[in-house]
Amino acid sequence: MAGIKGKTYQYTSADSVDMLQEIMGMQQKVNTVAHGTVTIESEGVDDAGNVTFLMWYDALEMKLSSMVMDTTFTNPAGLVGKKIRKSIRPNGDQVKTTEIDQLDAQLRQQMPIDKEFFLNLPEVKLRQNEAVKVTDSDTLSLMGGLMTSKSEAEYVVTGTEKRAGYNCAVVTFSGNVEIDGDANVGGMKLVIEGDGKVKGVIYFAEEQGFLVVSEQTIDMEMSATMSGPQNMTIPITQTMKSTIALIK
Repeated sequence: MAGIKGKTYQYTSADSVDMLQEIMGMQQKVNTVAHGTVTIESEGVDDAGNVTFLMWYDALEMKLSSMVMDTTFTNPAGLVGKKIRKSIRPNGDQVKTTEIDQLDAQLRQQMPIDKEFFLNLPEVKLRQNEAVKVTDSDTLSLMGGLMTSKSEAEYVVTGTEKRAGYNCAVVTFSGNVEIDGDANVGGMKLVIEGDGKVKGVIYFAEEQGFLVVSEQTIDMEMSATMSGPQNMTIPITQTMKSTIALIK
């Protein structure tokens, strides 16, 4: 995104997770959907060349559906209006996240504030129809532990397209992703491992220097191993989709 101090951008965000897990021989399906409106206010560029901005939700709704419950949360844990500060490299890679307003501890577990908002672009200049391979690694807080994801994907500029009134470079990407992490759940240790495929498309307004639309899908096969008073391994199949689109 452009680093013009005081410039504001507003995006819609949509995330969904379809999960199928097997516990003690019984399959359980869980679907989570979140829709929100996000405002970003640029604070400019720091000495290291990173873009720093404030970010907050103007609206957020989450729906959780499973075999045992069907619940909708509006403004979960009072997140709407709470500000955080993020610093990103020019290609969108996150450097740091800090809280401006204090967030509920449970909310931090369910919706980590250190999660990247923007998809990364390669740091090298992209040329049309020439694939560029990019590796990336991110670490998130998770229920008293850490979750690390590693990805390797190829990015290709496939053309140009007008989106939201802007002339955009269209960048497609696809590749592999691996995750591993640990957490604490009710006094039990939880270890998560898995791998899968990632694909998506980015629409980037080159002249203005900001993201207009991004779409991403990740298909994962994972296992969650719990140890403590009870020991069990839970196989999990999961599809995650996320979309970000510029409003203004």
